[in-house]
Parts: sequence; C-alpha cells; structure tokens
Amino acid sequence: MESDGLVVSTEADEVGGVVTWRAIFGGVCVGALLCGSNMYFGLQTGWLTMGSLQSALVGYWLFRVKPLENVILQTTAVACATMPLAGGLVGVVPALKVLGHPLETWTEQLTWCCGLGFFGVFLAVPLRDRVLIRDKLEFPSGTATAKLIDVLNGTMDAEWRWLRRSLLCAVAYGAVTFLFPCASRVPIFGAPAARWQWTLCLSPAYLGQGAIMGYRSGLSMLVGAFVGLGLGVLAKRLEWAKGDIDDPKDGPAGFVLWLSIALMLGESLTNLARVALSSFSSPGRNENDDKEEVETRGVVPRAVWMGGLAFSSLACVVALREYASVFELVAAVACAALVSVLAVRALGETDLNPVSGVGKLSQLVFAVISPKMVLPNLVAGAVAEAGATQAGDMMQDLKTGLLLGVAPSAQFGVQILGSFCSILFSVALYRLYSSVYQIPGPDLPAPTALVWLDMAQLCARGGVLGTFSHLGPLGLAFFLAGALAPQNSPISPVATAIGMYLPARFSLPRVFGAFGARLWHHLHPDSHRRLLVVIASGFVLGEGLFAMLGASLRAFAAGGGGRVAPLDWCA
Repeated sequence: MESDGLVVSTEADEVGGVVTWRAIFGGVCVGALLCGSNMYFGLQTGWLTMGSLQSALVGYWLFRVKPLENVILQTTAVACATMPLAGGLVGVVPALKVLGHPLETWTEQLTWCCGLGFFGVFLAVPLRDRVLIRDKLEFPSGTATAKLIDVLNGTMDAEWRWLRRSLLCAVAYGAVTFLFPCASRVPIFGAPAARWQWTLCLSPAYLGQGAIMGYRSGLSMLVGAFVGLGLGVLAKRLEWAKGDIDDPKDGPAGFVLWLSIALMLGESLTNLARVALSSFSSPGRNENDDKEEVETRGVVPRAVWMGGLAFSSLACVVALREYASVFELVAAVACAALVSVLAVRALGETDLNPVSGVGKLSQLVFAVISPKMVLPNLVAGAVAEAGATQAGDMMQDLKTGLLLGVAPSAQFGVQILGSFCSILFSVALYRLYSSVYQIPGPDLPAPTALVWLDMAQLCARGGVLGTFSHLGPLGLAFFLAGALAPQNSPISPVATAIGMYLPARFSLPRVFGAFGARLWHHLHPDSHRRLLVVIASGFVLGEGLFAMLGASLRAFAAGGGGRVAPLDWCA
C-alpha cells in the first residue's frame, strides 16, 4: 500500500537479510560522531539532536547501504547519539556534582549509565502495537526518515530534485539566521507580544514537522498557544506567578507548564485505561483486526521484552542504590514508565518529546514520596528522562521500520547494541571534556543541570503548590479536560498541551506547516501525495545539518569552544 507517496510494506522482513555487519558498523561510526556532537553542545547549550535523518543520509553516502540496511544503520546510530541525554551526562550528572555527589571514576560513571541506559528500550516494545498499529500516530521524524531512505535508494528523479531544493532552502535559512538571529524572531505581533515569545519564525524544519504531523495536531497546537498565552497573562496580572515571564520555576512559563502536564496526564491515563479494558475484554486478535500489520513475524517475543524490562529495572535499582533507597528507586522506575507513555504519545502527535516536562512531573511526584529530599528527587528525574528519551527515540525508529517493512526485532537488537556502545563512548567523552573543562563552568556551563537542581530544591522547599498557590484547582480542571476528552475529538489534548508550554515562536511555524499541507492537499492532491513528505524531509534535514555546522563555527570562532552568544548582525 502507499501512504503519502511512501511505499509501505505489509509484511516485516526477515531479520537475517537486514542486519548486516556493514549496517551495524556504519551505525556505530555515524552514531559515535553524533554522540560526540551531542555531548559537547549538550554541555555547552543544552541542545541535542536525535539525528535519524542525518544518520540515514550520511550512512548512505559513506556506506552505500540498501534501504532496509539503512533502517538498521540509522536505528543503531540514534541509539548511540542520544545516550548523553538518556544517561543524564549533560544534565543530572553535572547537577549531582554541584550538589556534592560527583561521579568521578570510570566505575561510577559506567555503573550510572548502565543503570539508566536500557529500560526505555524494553519499555517501547509493548507500546508499539498501541501507538503505531492501532492509533497510527504520525511520528513525523520517523515518517520523514522512511521517506528519505526511500528516495535515496530509488530512481524517482522528481523527488530527488525536490529533496535537494528543500534541503538547500533550509540550509540557506540556517545561514541567514546564523548571521542574523533576529530573523528567527521577527516581532510582527508587537513588542508586548514579543515579551511572551509571540514572534514570527519561519523555520523550514518546524514547517516540515507541522506538515507531516497533520491538520488536527496543528489546530490543537494553535489552540494550546492561545490558551497558554491567556493563562500566562492572567497568572502574571493576578500575581499567581511572580517570577519573570519565561522563568520555569516561579514565572508564568512554569505555571503554564504544570497545567499542560495535567492535561497530558489526564489524556494519557484515559488511554491507558482504554488499553487495559480492551485487552481484558478481548485479549487476542481476531479476523476483524487491522490487517496492515499481523504480529506473527519479526516481533520481539513477550518473554524477551518482559524479562528485559524486569532485568533492566532491577539493574537501575542496583546501580543507583547509593543515591536513593530501594523503595524510592522502585517508585522512580514505575513513575518513569508512566511518564514515558505520556512522552511517546506527545512525540507521536507533535514530533516533540517533552522530556523536560515529564522529568519535572516525576520530580513533583517525588516531592510527595520523599519530601524535603533533593538527591532522590534528582535521581527520579534522571530515571524519567532516560525512559522517555529512549522509548521516544525507539518509537520513531520503529515507525521508520514499519513503513519500510523491517522487523521490529531487528531494530530492537541493534538498539540494545547501540545503547551499549554509546555508554562506552559517552563516558569516555564526558571524562575527556571534564578533564579539560570545568563542568559546570564558564566554557561548558551545562545549563540544564541548573534547571534540574533548581527544580529539585524547589520541591524540597514545599513543592510547586507552595510556589503557585492557585495551581491546584486549575490543574484538576485541566486533568479532567484531558481525561474526559472524546477519543476522536477534533482537538487533541496532548498536542494542545504541547502548544501551551512551547514558546509560540516554536509552535506557530508547525501550525503554519500543518495548515499549508491541508491547503495543498485540497488544491493539488496528487502532488501532495507524492511530494509532501519529500519536501518536509528536506526541510528538517537541511536545517538540522546546518545547526550542527553553525554550532561548530561558533565554537571555532570562540577560539577553543568557549560559550559564546550567537553572531547578531541585526544590532
């Protein structure tokens, strides 16, 4: 069958014909490069990339892999690339150092990363059937990666031309905003709105993501943007949030963040309940089930993922027992499983993984479980971040594999392998950077570490309700709104929540992309079907590649990688 011009396999490929040494070696090599980039720039700015599109393109150019091999290559590379975030090395580990609990030896750092580095992979396996097969969530980056692989290995000249054009357009935009950062935040709504980050940003990557994620999610994000603005202004005027506008601790941004989490949590818990009820009432598939994907070949056996989830959870408890009690760690793993489901659904609808938000939710829970305790709170956040990061990344990869017909068990195996290799890479890189720079310090300030620590200390002082006294009733209202929303509602609670807390300059271009794609489909359905994902993929890939180049140029211009402000020739 076809989906938006993409050939979709109806049967998973055999594992043996896909997992080759060339694909694995290529994935480890490309992933190691991305891991190094993510470690450095994560410590410098907090910015990291999943790198699936970049991995597929670079892997094809360097190793000339076949389409299904390329799926394995980019799955391995992504597992390698994201360990600096999943392992907490760019956030929680530096925060522990500031708190007086540094991880200094090879053994401590490897043990920490091994404890966090696997259970998110096992957690993604049981979610696949629900979010990919039954709910058919878009996972825009996974869809774009599948289309890119399809084009790279095809003979579609028109698609190649449009891919090159869209990629060059995105690179040109990246160059312009590199030299003139103000071009990405034009205050067309006026100066007062600009203070609330309502500015014009026509990022090709965001436009492409919006085009893939679809009209429903785009409309929901637009509704969320207006709701978030209204709530933020109200909280500021009534002094419910007394901090600066964008302060996530005690400003309107933090106030709106918690309401958006309540909305996502309500919707996610309802979906979990629906899954449990449907599984109880009809535990098996029958002849009327969706035939697009018959779970008989290439599926990870239940005994494997259940045993792996139990073992990796136990490993997490054992590895982190010096930082929290067994009870606290078991609670942290359980909480991480719940918030990872929330993160995966948000990622599937909007292409945004709210790891920061779900991490804070886990920290808020631990304000009750371990009141006035900073260290267990930080550890709980690290466990939640690890689970949400890996489950979300693997689900994007599984979406790519589903569209191109790669067995999920093949991707599962290389994800485990990539995660293991990345633990070694990440620890070695962290030790290298910490031997040269002070972390946190002037050159590598590790900004997310301070956010984690501030949140943990806030919870220890009495929690979010102590800071936002009017949050409780509103939070309950938003939770119920998410929980009671009809399953096929024209407005998605999760996408609305993302639109609420994401700065408008980041969400509006996604809205424009979704609405533009809808108009394109109405006016020219044939070209929309053939070219939408191609052009969107070029936009995302081009801007992502230039982002890495631009960050490298800034570090070079700083004379050795110091922290510098972007060039700004607007002044």
